[in-house]
Amino acid sequence: MRKIRLTKSRVTGILTIVVGLLVMGVFLGELYDRSAVDEQYNNSSDKLEVAAAKLSDNQTEAQENEKIFDEFSIGRASILSYYLDQNPAETDLSWFVTQCHVEEYYLFDVQGNMVDHSGHAWDKNEAEMKTLLSARMPVMIGAVKYYYSTLKNGGSLIVGRTYTDEYNDLLKIESPEYSLGSIVVGETGYIAEVSLSDDTILYAKNTAEIGKKSTEIGLDSTVLSDGYSGKIEINGKYNYVVTKRIDNNMLIAVVPWSEIQSNYSDIELLNILLVSITMIFLLIYAELIRKEMAQTKPSPDDYKQIGKHLYLNKKIMSRMKNVVVMGIIIVFIMTYYLHTLSPLSHQGIKNEIKVDAVSEILDVNEQRIQSLKDQYTKEYTERAKNISYLLYKDPALVSNEALSEIASRGGIEAVYLFDENGHVTTSNKAYLNYTLSTNEADDSYQFWDVINGYQPVVAQISGDGDSYEQFIGVSLQNSLGMLEIKLNSTVMAERLKTTQLSYVLSHIAVINKGTMVAVNAETKKFDYISAEKLIGHSAAEYGMKSEAFTDGYEGFQTIAGTKYMMNGILRGDDYIYCAVPLVSIYSSRISSTLWTTVICGLIMFAITMMLVLNKEPDEAEIQAEVDEENAHKKDGNAAFFQHNTIDGTKRLVQSATSRYETHILWDDKTSEQKLYSVIGWTIILLAILIVINTMTIDPNETHSVLAYVLSQKWEKGINIFSLTFVLLTMLEVVVVTWAVRKTILLVLRKFGARSETIGRLLDSFLKYAAVIGGIFYCLGAMGLDSMSLLASASILGLMLSFGAQSLIGDILAGVFIVFEGEFRVGDIVTIGDWRGTVVEIGIRTTKVLSGGHDVKIFNNSEIKQVINMTKQYSTAVIDVGIDYNESLERVEAVLKKELPHIREHVPAIIEGPYYKGVTSLGDSSVNIRILAECHEKNRIQVVRDMNREIKLCFDRNHISIPYPQIVVNQPAQTTEATNEDKMNANKFLHEQKEASKNLTETHED
Repeated sequence: MRKIRLTKSRVTGILTIVVGLLVMGVFLGELYDRSAVDEQYNNSSDKLEVAAAKLSDNQTEAQENEKIFDEFSIGRASILSYYLDQNPAETDLSWFVTQCHVEEYYLFDVQGNMVDHSGHAWDKNEAEMKTLLSARMPVMIGAVKYYYSTLKNGGSLIVGRTYTDEYNDLLKIESPEYSLGSIVVGETGYIAEVSLSDDTILYAKNTAEIGKKSTEIGLDSTVLSDGYSGKIEINGKYNYVVTKRIDNNMLIAVVPWSEIQSNYSDIELLNILLVSITMIFLLIYAELIRKEMAQTKPSPDDYKQIGKHLYLNKKIMSRMKNVVVMGIIIVFIMTYYLHTLSPLSHQGIKNEIKVDAVSEILDVNEQRIQSLKDQYTKEYTERAKNISYLLYKDPALVSNEALSEIASRGGIEAVYLFDENGHVTTSNKAYLNYTLSTNEADDSYQFWDVINGYQPVVAQISGDGDSYEQFIGVSLQNSLGMLEIKLNSTVMAERLKTTQLSYVLSHIAVINKGTMVAVNAETKKFDYISAEKLIGHSAAEYGMKSEAFTDGYEGFQTIAGTKYMMNGILRGDDYIYCAVPLVSIYSSRISSTLWTTVICGLIMFAITMMLVLNKEPDEAEIQAEVDEENAHKKDGNAAFFQHNTIDGTKRLVQSATSRYETHILWDDKTSEQKLYSVIGWTIILLAILIVINTMTIDPNETHSVLAYVLSQKWEKGINIFSLTFVLLTMLEVVVVTWAVRKTILLVLRKFGARSETIGRLLDSFLKYAAVIGGIFYCLGAMGLDSMSLLASASILGLMLSFGAQSLIGDILAGVFIVFEGEFRVGDIVTIGDWRGTVVEIGIRTTKVLSGGHDVKIFNNSEIKQVINMTKQYSTAVIDVGIDYNESLERVEAVLKKELPHIREHVPAIIEGPYYKGVTSLGDSSVNIRILAECHEKNRIQVVRDMNREIKLCFDRNHISIPYPQIVVNQPAQTTEATNEDKMNANKFLHEQKEASKNLTETHED
């Protein structure tokens, strides 16, 4: 086994890569952490703004709910007071409790003496009750709230109502838990609230922390300052926090530090992996060049002195600079691609989660709307029943004036009394000629059930978010008929204003400066968007496309000149979208890409300089490397030959025919070919790993870029997701097809030639079927209907088959010519009897330029038989006759000495020339053959040059070439071969046979 010497350049290169990667990892880690922190700071600040708004709005709403409850209760007390004004002699009010839904009442005369009561709160809380009498403001005592109303005679009435469960639930919205519990910061973070007066935690995600002192979990006075942001330890774990002061409380947005790091960890790892692979390729290439150059001793011209004792290896530098530039370009492209794909994928995943969360919020909101409507209906149904009972108790109240007073005191727009025939008999309005409809399709028809006693109550609500119209009908006491009340159209709207879609969406924060968007499904107009000037305008007018108006949409849309990544769902009458500007998603893409590329470029430059800069060349060390490399090349029995590559580099190869072989031996490859092989193996390995990952990953998995791409939830079309999906699909197709093809050939080859033929046929079929199937599958991912495309192609083919058969044949033939690659532009070919260079392969025709600069145009379907003379090196063949009197052994000995010189004089020769022996015994000469390898374009000139050199060689060595002549004297005496000549001739003949045994000997002029 060959030992690998750890030379100074090798060790230096490895250390440079290790140090460079460590520096790059630290720098990129810091860069990505800073980008993630900046991004999280903006997102946390947005969430704090939403939290502050929700706290304020919910507190206001709670107060409004309490006010509504108070107004309703005051209205009830006021109606009862009006009844007492009309019936001053009535002192037994016990029916208040049973019929008017009053838990307690206290009646006082003008002197303040209690006339009647149903409770004992006065005895237990006399001071508070007297305060109510004097201040005439509601007073809460325990679970009962008391309300005051003045009587016409100067007396007063106090009624008490217990807070209902519904209102208790509504009042809960004032609590921090209700406002902050639904806000998620990042993926797992939360908003906490701390009282600055006593440092008590008012709310935290961990309920066990509520009520504790802030210092117990790690929040000191520095953190509890307005506008603070930083990394702190809470309960033993690091978190990133941002604060905002609200009155005497502090809101704190808390996000686990590990979550912030994970946002860019995948990009950082992929970038380091990408740069590492690039660095390793560069080091491998440098080592390959060094080994290749070690085959021959370098000349002083290979070095350029740039310092007193510092030399630049120009040969290595000239070859490495192209690889360095290409490596930098690849790193830039791949980094830019990763910084585009990863943030977009993560944003798409976050948008999905956000849309699902919004859907849950809307579900809760709908339940709340229904709860409010039910409570509203329940309250006013009780009021309608109360009024009905009061009219029963005092029929004198059945008058326009009395009903107007009752409506005014009860916050009711209108009161109608219907008789058993459905006619309005009395009302506070002028509509006395109204009759219920007998048409079942009309809304008023259902109230007949109330009049006929089938259904005691009917409540009907209609309207939109601006106003609601509601009628409630209840049966009259002890008579056929109905009392119907019409509620104030603005009361319900006022109660439901915080449940409107626009209000709910405006209180939902979207990361990366995003916004919620609502578009009416019918009108396609904006119902909500953060840019209020767009509300009410057509979404299409401002750039949204029709494909966005689908349930579950995910894609890219432009709104008012700004491009957004949008995820949407259909909820009720609206499409609801989570929209994030692409410019916010890409905020760090350019800077991160440039920094990564710059760092990679610096490392590659450092490695290159380490390899090409040396002290004064050490002749002994250079000779040792040359000897070591040549000893390795000559190890074993294989014959090695010096080979001139296309770029002019000289190297040793194991066989003169290695250029012909489909599988080139490793030692016969140039450094570039070896590098391409290493890159190819790496790509194959990565492709196999990716395919295994794609075949095993769960497409529904969250937080995975690969899973998101494979899920195909993104918008179909030409975008980075579809292109990545196409790449992954084609990788999978190629790897799986390759494995199946190799398996089939390996198995069938064991069963003989016939089975191998079948295997080759299956191999060809699988290759075409896989590619065509993969293409059509990928077209579907890019938004094209593959089946429709196939159907269209079939119909089009049928239509054209009658009039354009040749055209279709030409196009198909052109596709297969390009696909199979049997010849390419620049190849020298013979098609039929026409020989020339291929200058163009078109979709319909192929153009071939002859040596006389004539261009012949072939229809692709007419190209039946092609001889490609540049796919492998060509053979230049010359046959030379020598006189029968010449010693063949001496001629062969001369050729052994002269053939290397012929190669020096004919630089177009790639391999050879070689002596092939005696081809025939002619009438007047012994014919011998000499051949050499060259490019086809040089073959004819090489034949001419070789003929010239052989003639000059024979002249120098007095070897006679016979020609027609008349002999008038004795022929000249020829030189006999010596024993040494004969021995050298035999050895030379054997060597030449071995060296050229695989060369064809077709003789063409």
